[in-house]
Formats: sequence, structure tokens, C-alpha cells
Amino acid sequence: MANRRVTLIWNPSAGVLPRRAVPRRVARAIAGWAVLTQVRETSSPGDAERFASEVSAEECDLLLIAGGDGTVNASINGLRAEVPVGILPLGTANVLARELGIPTHSLRAMCAALGQARERPIDVGSCNGRRFLAMASAGFDAAVVREVGPPEKDLLGPTAFALRAVQALPGHESAMWRIRADGEVIETSATMILVSNTARYGGSLQLSPGASLDDGWLDMSVFVAATGRQFIRQLVALMTRGDAAKTGVLCRRCREIELEGIPPQPVQIDGEVLGTTPARIQIEPRSLTVLSKR
Repeated sequence: MANRRVTLIWNPSAGVLPRRAVPRRVARAIAGWAVLTQVRETSSPGDAERFASEVSAEECDLLLIAGGDGTVNASINGLRAEVPVGILPLGTANVLARELGIPTHSLRAMCAALGQARERPIDVGSCNGRRFLAMASAGFDAAVVREVGPPEKDLLGPTAFALRAVQALPGHESAMWRIRADGEVIETSATMILVSNTARYGGSLQLSPGASLDDGWLDMSVFVAATGRQFIRQLVALMTRGDAAKTGVLCRRCREIELEGIPPQPVQIDGEVLGTTPARIQIEPRSLTVLSKR
């Protein structure tokens, strides 16, 4: 509807567009199908979550989030009102936007796509009480995420994570894990455990090609690898849809997962450090409505 009332949460530290340019350009780009009624600009950690918690369905028909996956994650953790969410992907990986078919190359193209998008109910994951949209993981990649600081991420983008991973992999040791997946108990050593709500991981990279945002399931991959070379073979097998099981990846579709690492292992959700294991991960089927081109 052309008079749709839009609240914009904008992280000005995401992307390369000039400060203050984004709200003005968004207002102009959505004028044919909505009106921008409120702009909330983040300036410190916690702002996006607080701003989202203040959104009211009586005053807002659509929440637009302009930023990276971290800004989206913070916002959906604060959101209480039942209003649809649109993503303006200005971040490093933009996993959710890519999954939803939202362009990442132009603010005008993003807004045009959202204007033509449909409302789609999607699943939301939760890990130790914090919501996530793309994935939760524990072990190696969470350790890498913990080491990459904002300046490094802003300067190098996804390359920052790749470089850190290459540096860390030779010295990384597998941990022992006790996993409970929908009642099934798995005890094994593993380099990393990935729990996906989306097919994509880290931008266009697909590590869970069977995962879907609205199927009511989480896709878990347990990387049972003793060496860095084995771990790389496992990643390649998943990306090429090869036989991951032959390279030592245990794959399960679950609704509730409990992870215990020995010793405790780092945990991340949607590219943001959460803490360490133990971790309890669950699915909330179709509990968020987003604008999607797919």
C-alpha cells in the first residue's frame, strides 16, 4: 500500500554510504509504495535492539533495518510488535538478504525489490534465549568470529574472516562434544558444529543447501575432523553437494539441540559472538514475517 508507514533502524557504521545519506535516499526510493515516518540511528551497542523494542504496530506498518547481519540480529531480538520486517543489506555478508532475494549492490535496487516483495512468515532460531535468523555455531568458526574486530571487518569485509581462518586452522584442536539432537545423543570429537536456518553461510557460500527459512527445521552439521586438511575436505563436500558423510560430517535435521563442549567452546549466532557452551538451540516455526522476493 502506498501509505504504508515505515520505521527505519539504521546502523551508520555499516556500509560505505555517506553519513545521513541513507535516510534521505530511502525516503525517496520508497515514496511510490510507503512513507518513512521515523528514523532511528544507532550510535552504540544495544541501540538497535532497544529501538526495535519500541516499535508499535499502531504507529508502524513495516520495520526497515539498514545494516549488516548483526544489526538485523539485534533488531529482531528487540522486536515485540507483530509488524513485517524488510532488510536493506549494508553489511559484510548479508546472509539473510541473499536468502530472501534482496539485491545487495544498490540502495535504490534494494528499496525497489522490497516494494515488489511478498510478506513471508519465516522460522526463527534461538540459542540460549537469543534469537537468530541464519545460523548458530560452536567451535572453530565461532573462535574465528571472536578474533575479528569491527575495524578489520569494516576494512576487509568477508576476507577478514577468511584470513583469520587460514591463520587459526593449523593450530586449532578438535574438542570433545556431547550433543543431544531431538533426543538422540551423539558423543564425538569435532572441529565445529553448525546449526543452520538458511542454506547460505557467510554471504553466498552455501554449507547447508537443504536448509530453508520456512520448513520448521534446523539443519545441523557436525564436522568430525582430526586435521585442518580433513576439515577443508568436509567444507568442500558440503559446498559442492558431495557426499559429506564420507568425509566425516554428521548431518541431522532437528528442532531442538543441546551442545556441550569439553572444554567449553565459543558460540556465535549470525556472525556475532554469544558466549561459550553449553548451548541450547531451538526453532520457532514461522514466528517472524519478512519481505521476500523468493
